[in-house]
Formats: sequence, C-alpha cells, structure tokens
Amino acid sequence: MSIRTFTRAQLEALGLPDETVTADRAAEYPELTVELHREYIESRRWESVHELVFRAPDDGKAYRVTYRESLTEMQDSDPWNYEDTVKAVEVEQRPVTVMQWQPADEQTQAADVQLVDRAAVLREGAAAIEAAFTGPGLDRYTRYGADLLRRMAAKEQS
Repeated sequence: MSIRTFTRAQLEALGLPDETVTADRAAEYPELTVELHREYIESRRWESVHELVFRAPDDGKAYRVTYRESLTEMQDSDPWNYEDTVKAVEVEQRPVTVMQWQPADEQTQAADVQLVDRAAVLREGAAAIEAAFTGPGLDRYTRYGADLLRRMAAKEQS
C-alpha cells in the first residue's frame, strides 16, 4: 500500500476538499483538481466524516483522503482534523462483487430463480472499466482488467 503525505498547504493549493471538478467537466475547468469519488462515511456528534478520491495533477495518481464537515453552521470544524499533514492512500478502481441481504420472496424460495447471463455481466464490467478510464488514465493494469473480463465472458459463452 503506497501512502503519500500532503501538507495542509498542498491540499489547499489543490482546492481540497471542496473546490474540485468531476472527470466529465475537467476540460472546462483545467485549473481544478479532478474528483473521482466522494462518499459519506459516518456522523459524529458535531461533524460528519467523508472519503474523497482525487487525481493528483503532479503525478496523475489517484489518492484517497478522509475529511470532516461541520454538521451545524455554529460548529467550528477543521476538514483535516487539525493535523499539519494528511496521509493519502494511493488507490485504483477495481470491480468488486458485493453480497447483500435481500428480502426473500416466494419465487426464490420455490427455486424458481432466473439465472443471470454471466457473460453479459462480464462484458458490461469490461465496458465500464474502459469508460471510467479513458485517455491517459488507461494504463496497462486497467487494460488487463478489461481484457480479463472479456476473456471470461468468451469462456462463459462457449
């Protein structure tokens, strides 16, 4: 796991956590840092905790940081928890299968389950990877992941 340490001044110069632009609008605002993902993590008594994935303009790598926001306009909160430096983990996007608890209906209990076309799902995953990583962000590992899904889809159909 690769970790990069940013100073508060570096994060401020990048406009983090609030002055970012999504990848689809990056061409319109080249001066802003590209936000790849933002997610709410949890609420505490006076602040909420969020995760932000952004692309660093100096090395083109994606990093994940955690920041905080005040829950009320009267609460004074610091996004970087009053730390002088912030550790960022280098990340990459990967397809992940998630198991969830879903309500059981009578059809599934009666074993009247329709099977999902795995080949179509694999092809869709390959297309999603390529759509998310177009241009200079499409590296050999990303291409390998998309190609692997396509090969699995072809094997599934045969």
